[in-house]
Amino acid sequence: MKTEPCWGWLRTAAWYVWILPDFVLRFVVQWWSTRPWSSLLLGLPAIVSGLALLAVEPWHNRALPDEWARRYDQAGMSALRQGDLQAADVYFRRVAMLDESSPAACYGLALTAEQQKDLPRARDWMLRIAPATEAGHAPAHFWLAKDLIRQKKPLDPQDARVLEHHLQQAARSPAHQMESRVNLAQLYMLRGETGTAIAQMELAAAERPALQLDLAQLYELGGRKADARRAAAKAGEFFEARTLAEPRQPPPRQAWAASLALQ
Repeated sequence: MKTEPCWGWLRTAAWYVWILPDFVLRFVVQWWSTRPWSSLLLGLPAIVSGLALLAVEPWHNRALPDEWARRYDQAGMSALRQGDLQAADVYFRRVAMLDESSPAACYGLALTAEQQKDLPRARDWMLRIAPATEAGHAPAHFWLAKDLIRQKKPLDPQDARVLEHHLQQAARSPAHQMESRVNLAQLYMLRGETGTAIAQMELAAAERPALQLDLAQLYELGGRKADARRAAAKAGEFFEARTLAEPRQPPPRQAWAASLALQ
């Protein structure tokens, strides 16, 4: 007697399972034969658009976060060049959201603050990725070094050490290597370290012939007469060619005369 309700439930379930396919088939046939197909034609553009969006979404998600961060960084730099500071700020903040460890966001936000004439905020952003005592983002180190130089104030020993650190770190970047080495040479000359200044200028002059004249002058100050004449001769050849190419420009002619005097 206790099992009767159980068997009744099973018979009912079996009956539904048996008739369900037939019910579904009848419903589909009836639906198919009674639909107003004109409505389908009117809604076809929306259906096609929806399918297109469904196809685009997987492609959109294939791009990794760092790829989107790179794209936003490029868009932010483009906005900076065009003077659209509001758009640049938005793009660089999106970079920060996608990749908190990337220095690109801080660097971009610092450049944006600089164009907004907010130098204290620009320095704060730069110092986050280019500390005064550790290696950081080379372009930010270069910016901070130039910031110290353009303040045009006498450097105390602490500021001089900070400037040296920023220039040394900036020299790791190919884009800022040349100017960083020239500035390092000038800093070492101010400190009376002629030999160290010469070493930096030699590296810079190897890539930019115009600096051979500055190198010759450093050799002269360091008492290296033969090296000074050799560097002056290289500078003379370079500035002579520049003078012949641009005879109306005084600077190449003056540098040519200076190189001849050193010889």
